[in-house]
Amino acid sequence: MPRLLTKRGCWITLAAAPFLLFLAAWGADKRWPLPLHEVNPARVVVAQDGTPLWRFADADGIWRYPVTIED
Repeated sequence: MPRLLTKRGCWITLAAAPFLLFLAAWGADKRWPLPLHEVNPARVVVAQDGTPLWRFADADGIWRYPVTIED
């Protein structure tokens, strides 16, 4: 009988799977990190009622306004 089909082998496989998944995600993060520090998003300053008070463009000079599905 193959080792993965035994009761002990099944538990070892189930215990190792999350660890291997975490290890793969960690390795991918180290190999291909996201450009979090390079992102300079546009900012919109709003009042307490949600109306925009002031807008700041992003690093490329693009103005971005928040929208909802109703808009």
